[in-house]
Amino acid sequence: MNKKLLCAVLIMFAATQAYAQAASKPVTLTFGHIFAPETLAGKGGYKFVDILKAKSGGNMNVIYKPGSALGDERAHIEQVTTGTIDLMATGDGMIAANAPDFAVMTMPFVFRNADHAMNVRAGDIGRRMNDAMLKNSGVRIMGWQNIGARQLTSNKPVNKLADLKGLKMRLPDVKWWIKAWEKPGVSVATVAFNELYLALQTGTVDAQENPADFIKGQKFYEVQKYLMLTNHVQNINGWYMNEQKFQSLSAEQKKWLTESIQEAALWVTEQAKTADVEATRFLGAEGKMQIIRPDLQGLQALLKNLPKEVGGDAAQKLYDEIQTVK
Repeated sequence: MNKKLLCAVLIMFAATQAYAQAASKPVTLTFGHIFAPETLAGKGGYKFVDILKAKSGGNMNVIYKPGSALGDERAHIEQVTTGTIDLMATGDGMIAANAPDFAVMTMPFVFRNADHAMNVRAGDIGRRMNDAMLKNSGVRIMGWQNIGARQLTSNKPVNKLADLKGLKMRLPDVKWWIKAWEKPGVSVATVAFNELYLALQTGTVDAQENPADFIKGQKFYEVQKYLMLTNHVQNINGWYMNEQKFQSLSAEQKKWLTESIQEAALWVTEQAKTADVEATRFLGAEGKMQIIRPDLQGLQALLKNLPKEVGGDAAQKLYDEIQTVK
């Protein structure tokens, strides 16, 4: 073997060994979110931890902090952006904060149903949104999960559109949600999710909106009388990861992580199909809430020009594009 060939072989061997060592070096990720451990999102987090540990043979482990242990949603978004934590799951707050050109997707009544919402995110619009997220904040979208449609709860009944006028409702600090609910006359309060139970209990706010599973898991039925089945937002959670941390992983670790998130997210999405029904039954029977199916006729007419009002022509164009997705 000549010297040049020997040198090449040694270089290749060294590179292979370096890769093997990098791939085998154990990694511990920090993962947090605001949702209670008992909720579907909370259970999905535990599912992810177990899947990743098994798939990696213990090479990858997770410090899991659900239930606002690391702060409110805004704190989590900041932490994953700066790399203080590696991974988080949340709703539309991340899109509003770090991909504002796509914020029309956070507007109530944008999607026809859960399948429509997921298909939009899985297609070209979702790819473009991931590119924007990476560019704007260094955060990668790792996957999506449906945790159920959002419903309205209140301490006064809402049977028709006019009943919303003057209702003091807690909403996430997401501009599109706030603007949409202000159209029929709702008085909006932005209360941190981990402070919401107390705000409802003390009457600081009269109402809130979340999936039935969350309403059950957070025990809001203890401080709310009425459950209105509005289905106003298809509540799709994103899994978000600090890009620098993601790129520090070996190819094998990236594969394990991506597959584990996708499997956990699929499990959550499948569970959500029955969780909504079971949670709604619980809230009406054991939770002693009165269930109402309100007639909100006229709301779509109020909202039809909202994309352009809030986001201009580009937002209206994206809204129209969303409607063409099957």
